Amino acid sequence: MNTKNQSENLERRIHSAGEWIILASEHSDIAFDMAKKKRLQRHALYHVQQSMETAAKGLSIGAGVSHDVVRKHSHDYPHLFFFLAQKIIVESDGIQYANELLAPFYTGQGQYDVQAQLGGMLNLTSSPRNKNLNKTQQQEAEKFFDALLQFPPEGVEIMLEKLAELNQKMRQALNKGGPIAEFIREPFVLEPSRSEGSFAQSIFRQLIVQARMRPGSRKLSHAEMDLLERLARQTEANLRAEYTEEQIWEWLDAQGGKLSVNANQVEPGLTRFFDMQSVLAGILILGSLVWPHESYPRYPAPPDAPDSLSKAVQRTGGWRNMGTKHYTEELGVIKHIKPLAAQAKNTTTSLKRCYDSGYLLASLPKD
Repeated sequence: MNTKNQSENLERRIHSAGEWIILASEHSDIAFDMAKKKRLQRHALYHVQQSMETAAKGLSIGAGVSHDVVRKHSHDYPHLFFFLAQKIIVESDGIQYANELLAPFYTGQGQYDVQAQLGGMLNLTSSPRNKNLNKTQQQEAEKFFDALLQFPPEGVEIMLEKLAELNQKMRQALNKGGPIAEFIREPFVLEPSRSEGSFAQSIFRQLIVQARMRPGSRKLSHAEMDLLERLARQTEANLRAEYTEEQIWEWLDAQGGKLSVNANQVEPGLTRFFDMQSVLAGILILGSLVWPHESYPRYPAPPDAPDSLSKAVQRTGGWRNMGTKHYTEELGVIKHIKPLAAQAKNTTTSLKRCYDSGYLLASLPKD
């Protein structure tokens, strides 16, 4: 494929991802407003479900997943969530970065085995009719769906609290006293040398040396190394806007060979990085909670359907007997629809912010 075709395909993918993301934002806005009115709460639930589904599809398109694959998981989309998690979070080291940066806020225990957990979730969230699953896996997938369908209020409350806690810790990392804020608090004073390679390479090497000398000297985390590399690239780009490589060295000589680099210039990118982690966590948690409610809140139950939620969930003749009358506060997603809708709105707002800034598509691994 020539450069022109590649550029055109990229533009189409960017535009398509943006359309999905706007749609997700619209659904979450509707859900947020509807959740305030008791008689519309089951409709709010449907729009939360739609917002998370379309957000996941926008992320998928942005990551280079084909429309065919996205359509394949249209109503089986928690499988798509965990497919995304495997592709985006694991391949981009997102979880690793977040764990390292947020470690001071946790217990200090070892990292979560993300890869193993995602493998299990990919089976659980598959359609029971998935031919790639064995009989036991199909039964487990069916039980998982049924369990989520009638997830109790206390379970939903715990999941929402965990998501809110994660988002708070993400914000704390950038606030005064947080690991990122402390790391970028003071400027770096560098003395780049031609013997260390290009200007950017010299800056990067010296940033690493000086960062290790800062208070609490230790091995730098992946996220801190990523920050330093961004800082080196940004510093060089700022100078490249005015000078050639040779002119940069001449300019540096005129400054006495020293260069002050302020790490705050990469802070907007770091903010988007944490936004993306919150978006991914929101889609995975909220999307899983609302996944089974794509159709049942919209249609009346059969005339002979039992009033009992637990009995209505049971299949009769291959069909569940759930319908609109079962969407009471006995269901966790109805009991907590207001915070559920609020979290969905926060998630899609952050996603749109990442897209509008250009950070989203720059950060996703591509097929």
